[in-house]
Amino acid sequence: MVKKQNQIMPYHQNRLQQLRGFYYAAMYKSFTKAARRIRCGQPSISLQVKALERELGVTLFTRRSDGVTLTTEGEILYHLAVPLVLGMDHLKEEFEDELGRGMVNKFSIAATEGLTLYILGDVVKRFRENFPRVELRILNRSAHQIAELVSMGEVDLGIASPLYLSPGINYEEYFRFETLLIAPIGHPILQMKRLNLQNIVAQPLVLIDTTYALRQQIDQVFHDNHLLFQPIMEVGDWEIVKAYVSRGIGLSIVPEFCTFSCAEKLASVPISRHFGHRQYGIIYRRGKPLNKAAKGFIDILKELNKESYMKKEEKDSPSPPE
Repeated sequence: MVKKQNQIMPYHQNRLQQLRGFYYAAMYKSFTKAARRIRCGQPSISLQVKALERELGVTLFTRRSDGVTLTTEGEILYHLAVPLVLGMDHLKEEFEDELGRGMVNKFSIAATEGLTLYILGDVVKRFRENFPRVELRILNRSAHQIAELVSMGEVDLGIASPLYLSPGINYEEYFRFETLLIAPIGHPILQMKRLNLQNIVAQPLVLIDTTYALRQQIDQVFHDNHLLFQPIMEVGDWEIVKAYVSRGIGLSIVPEFCTFSCAEKLASVPISRHFGHRQYGIIYRRGKPLNKAAKGFIDILKELNKESYMKKEEKDSPSPPE
């Protein structure tokens, strides 16, 4: 027992080293990958984690043949460790940023297809005007992939729904959209005063594929209400969905932002009471300082979102009597 204790004790005095080993093992779900990330041997990561477990008197990981997962105690420690580890890892750039000499020349974002196509255009345009020397990189990914990219530090910001948030990720909501049923103009279903799920499921449906969060929710809602349906078509692009609906091939369920550049032959009716509102926002790693470019992008997003909201309020408000 004494010999085993002496093997672990050298790490006891270096708390940051222990926490870094623990943090990256939790993030990559692997001691080996964590060791590669911080350029040390896998046994070192194992010893660091064992030292923490021994000192805290808990088990931090469930060890399996395919990797490791955090225990309940491990999740708690992870939340505490994230700002400490990331704060130290990014101390130099944060210090230079405070001095006003930070030279941020790259900035990366991951966003879902719909947001990239219908929402981010004006934001990116204004960002390019305000930060002409910053190299902006935008990745179009699914919500699940975006959360992973942010967790791994592969992108500075993610813009997506909050469905796939992992430990150590912050989420701030910026957008809330209606869920709409779209149909060709003049379709009889648009005249119904109280549209229900049975009315919808009875129609031929052209739906986005199951990699999208909205489609997964559509399937769940129909399943929970014991309604069987078979879409006549599944596609992987919102524009294709609208194109086929406008040709009268079927109806569809889409997020409101898809109709911002809507074809003239389409009409819509809100069905959020059945499928909920679509929520989207910024996700970023907790504890990692946001550089000037990231903060600038968020400020522009807030500003344009406020302008858009005010325009919508003006459009929806009744005109004064003449």
